[in-house]
Amino acid sequence: MFLVKSAQVDITSIIVENRQRTEIDEDKLQALMSSIGSIGLINPIIIDSGNRLIAGERRLRACAKLGWDKILVRYNNTLDEKEKQLIELEENIKRVDLSWKDQVAALRNLHNLYCGLDPEWTLEKTSQVVSLDPGTVSTYLNIANELNSGNKIVAGAGKLSEAKTALSRARRKEKENVINTIFEDPKSEKASAPEVTDDRPVICGDFIQWSKTPQKNKFDVIHCDFPYGVNMDKSGQVAGNLGLYEDSPDVYFALLEAFTKNYHNFAQPVSHIMFWFSMNFYSETREALSTIPGARVFPFPLIWYKDDGKGMMPDSMREGRRVYETAFHVSVGDRTIRKAVGNAFPHGLDATRDHQARKPPAMLQHFFQMYLEPGCRLLDPTCGSGAALVAGRALGAEVLGIELDPEYVERIKL
Repeated sequence: MFLVKSAQVDITSIIVENRQRTEIDEDKLQALMSSIGSIGLINPIIIDSGNRLIAGERRLRACAKLGWDKILVRYNNTLDEKEKQLIELEENIKRVDLSWKDQVAALRNLHNLYCGLDPEWTLEKTSQVVSLDPGTVSTYLNIANELNSGNKIVAGAGKLSEAKTALSRARRKEKENVINTIFEDPKSEKASAPEVTDDRPVICGDFIQWSKTPQKNKFDVIHCDFPYGVNMDKSGQVAGNLGLYEDSPDVYFALLEAFTKNYHNFAQPVSHIMFWFSMNFYSETREALSTIPGARVFPFPLIWYKDDGKGMMPDSMREGRRVYETAFHVSVGDRTIRKAVGNAFPHGLDATRDHQARKPPAMLQHFFQMYLEPGCRLLDPTCGSGAALVAGRALGAEVLGIELDPEYVERIKL
């Protein structure tokens, strides 16, 4: 290794030519000083026979700031081929014009070369060589390993920050899968229901009854759009061709009770809920959802803004037209979002809707980006016209809907 062939030279005798000088981040320099101060200089700097610096300016500056009189050096004419390769990789990592993929690949090659030369080499030693903190080096090495193994999601990232996010989400997904497997109920079985086909993944049945039976294949994401309990069926503001369904508070709270009481019969321990509700029942709904074990109900709702200006007007003499609807965003078991999106989305009513409560699939797809990725399982327990199933499938999810009215079930087209 380098130390076997190194020598001690006065720091003041080393020449750093102007063309070699680089801008060095002060925080990184302080971190390097801390590392060298605690464990010493792992790698000598490289100089030529005239004491001109070839490689290691950061280490030289750190040692000078620490007040050292002498520093370990290697002369460039004593380097073997592997050592020259290490120096080339180390210098490549510092290049600002290097792509992030080449940068992490160079770091991986550098670390592996050192490990091959020294059985006791560590990640911490690599971090000192390249003047990065150990946590950053660990992340870069993990990203490089994923690239090397052919991870398409990481490889498709446009920036290093996107690759970090993709890697972090992949690790969280692995953790979620482990937790969900640990808590899987071996006694659970599929609820008795009509056969579901891929073309029409919908059960015609009563969610309240269905929810009482533990399911074998549980769901990652639940999209809930129960009747709001505001007596819309008696309001006279619903077009006759859209059909009517019972919308009393009793119906809403019966569904809400079944949902919260039986949640873990059909949902994974680590899961998400998107729950539409009337602002009339904001407090009651949030309190009920909070009783689900492991649930965190975020206070700021997701908002669908009807930018075509269409909406209900309960009292035209005293209040404005209601042109938005709200949904709670709920994380169960600390499931993290897949993608951050805005919590409000503008979209007019679906002109082709055949159900009074149908949400536009494009709007749902916007919000579903937070929850869904290919392979996730989505449940809509009162799916109506199937808009959520359409949006879920568009994002690569496996979907299942439950609908009480057989006429609506027959209309659903995915």
